[in-house]
Amino acid sequence: MTRAQQILLATLAVSWYNVAVIWLMQVLIYPSWAFIPTADFGDAQSYHFVRLFLVVFPQAALATLGALALLRRRPPGIPKAALWLGLGIQLFLWILTALLWGRWQGQIALGDAPPGSLGLANTELYHLLVVTHWLRVALITAYGILVFWVAYRSFGHL
Repeated sequence: MTRAQQILLATLAVSWYNVAVIWLMQVLIYPSWAFIPTADFGDAQSYHFVRLFLVVFPQAALATLGALALLRRRPPGIPKAALWLGLGIQLFLWILTALLWGRWQGQIALGDAPPGSLGLANTELYHLLVVTHWLRVALITAYGILVFWVAYRSFGHL
């Protein structure tokens, strides 16, 4: 196994971890926020947001570093364009997270509602987050599929 294939396996593992987490967030976590009593929403959101950094961001960073490393050490039989596409997906995810989803999560407990509640403005922002977050789910899933294809193709050349 080449060093490029070792990097590929690590990137494959972290990418599919990210796929599992994003689907869990979208299908279970975000919808469950609607059932949190208004008075408890601020505490629940704060609890979620702090722990999100432990569960999501290190692995997201590793997936991006893996995309960069694969460009430097291209696995056998893999077109460079596929690896550039992977890096592009990763960068697009970071940009959209900074501009949209990360910012919105930080704002949900604010707005025209009392601090720490899910008032009218925050409910609208919450729904915007949940609806648009499907794009993030699609991008992370697409990257996982791309890395799986790269691994399948690379290890088929052994």
